[in-house]
Amino acid sequence: MGTEEDFLELLKSGNETAYYLLVNRYSSRVYNLCLRLLPSNQDAEDITQEVFTTLFLSISTFRNESALSTWIHRITVNKCHEFNRKKQRKKRAGKLISLDTLSVAKDMSQHSNPSSLLEQKEFNLMIDAIILSLPENQRTAFTLSKLEGMKNEEISTIMNVSISAVESLVFRAKRTVIQKLLEHTSNE
Repeated sequence: MGTEEDFLELLKSGNETAYYLLVNRYSSRVYNLCLRLLPSNQDAEDITQEVFTTLFLSISTFRNESALSTWIHRITVNKCHEFNRKKQRKKRAGKLISLDTLSVAKDMSQHSNPSSLLEQKEFNLMIDAIILSLPENQRTAFTLSKLEGMKNEEISTIMNVSISAVESLVFRAKRTVIQKLLEHTSNE
């Protein structure tokens, strides 16, 4: 389709094919990021749709100051944070996490032993619950760094914080995850 600038011009002009390609190219990345930042699959689906609606309505405001993917990730993170804040206001009493709705590692086919499969699933559920229990900024920085594989510079742009703040957030998140894993293993 040409360069990213050409693609952006087509998007800004309202070209339906370009928008379809945008959704096709980024939908799974946006959805997976939402799954990591939100406690349920349904919420992740809803926010993914909201992200693409926002992209469609605001593509004309994109100023090419960062990569398109960075801008999309920033919108996704902001929408997830906004959703979590609204949910917190509605439900100050406590936060319930349904284990059925947490994401589980999809590929466990390398395990042939049913007990290994169960142990791996339980471990993945525990890790997901620990990540979801992190403070919002730590969870976001950790998810973008360790699970999405982004560089600190890009995370800094997405989260609108300094690179040193990203490093600190990721460090504190890793420390908390390790601490909770150690607590869990010592309780067994």
